[in-house]
Amino acid sequence: MNSSECAIVQKLISDLDDTRLLYMKLRPLLIRPHLKFLVARITASHAAIADELVGQMDRAGGLTARRGGGILAGIRTKVGSWVAIANLDIEVGCLKCVARHEARVTRRFRQTLEHVKGLNQNLHRELCELERACLRIETLMREMEMPSLAVSRRPAPTTRLSTHQGPRR
Repeated sequence: MNSSECAIVQKLISDLDDTRLLYMKLRPLLIRPHLKFLVARITASHAAIADELVGQMDRAGGLTARRGGGILAGIRTKVGSWVAIANLDIEVGCLKCVARHEARVTRRFRQTLEHVKGLNQNLHRELCELERACLRIETLMREMEMPSLAVSRRPAPTTRLSTHQGPRR
């Protein structure tokens, strides 16, 4: 692996570590167990992918990979959690934040697989898993937003005056 390929892989490792730290902060804000499980699964997947990339860089004789996120990881984590909390529904805010970051990670992942030849084929499967998880998150987000949209779009109830006068006596 040459130095430019190592730089591309290092950017992906930093993104994976950044998002992992963010998701660890967002996870306690989630109430529904299936959402917690999904975010925990994505977090574990990010850690496993980053570990695999570090190992491949070492085996290829490339530069030593840095772990723990980029320089701005702490700031991004705080801003991301604040944005999630700022929503009316905190869980939907968390999912929006996760979806936004997952889109960035999968985009970077695809670029890395295109530009760095000789990466483990296992990583292609991991990318598919991340894309499926992102699709699940987006679907859950839409489902969670649906009831609030249906309530807000429902017409106001109207009272009808009855023309029926009832039985005559």
